[in-house]
Amino acid sequence: MFCFKTKKNEIGLKEVESIEASLSDKVFVFSKADAVKSLCERKLFLYISSYPPGPNQVNFYLIATLSGIIAHCRRHRKKYMRV
Repeated sequence: MFCFKTKKNEIGLKEVESIEASLSDKVFVFSKADAVKSLCERKLFLYISSYPPGPNQVNFYLIATLSGIIAHCRRHRKKYMRV
């Protein structure tokens, strides 16, 4: 898993354009900018803008989203593990 974080509250076009990902990579972009949304659609990145406004809200939403994904992956892999 690759995480890219900027010091800004929201990621901009320049940062999203610089991300090089293969088709098998999952890229999550947290932003509320329409220009970033259209770029994410072209690059097949997952654009997330449903976090509430306010200080640190995107950080809390990011942690919750990634925690859910990691928890899901562990359950999914456990089904196919042999003990």
